[in-house]
Amino acid sequence: MRLDDELDEHIDYLEIDVQGSDFAVLRGAQRLIEHHGVSVIRAEFAPDMLREAGDDAVEMLHWLYDRGYVCFDMPMDCVGEQTAQMWNASRTVSP
Repeated sequence: MRLDDELDEHIDYLEIDVQGSDFAVLRGAQRLIEHHGVSVIRAEFAPDMLREAGDDAVEMLHWLYDRGYVCFDMPMDCVGEQTAQMWNASRTVSP
């Protein structure tokens, strides 16, 4: 299942935590991201797990940057309203 096959509207917040397959999920949401927009994407960034899944961590970061996202490190307990506040404070471009 791909997010592109399930969603066809703007999404405010997308959280991805799939143990190293995060880049695969992002690629499966490419149309959603590029055409409808996702305001905030929170994804686990674990280079070792990405490599084990056959993906490249640097390529994932470039993929996000190329679509207008700003990447930053967040505490594991930062969710909900805190996430929105951090995003608004750090956002320099819109997807």
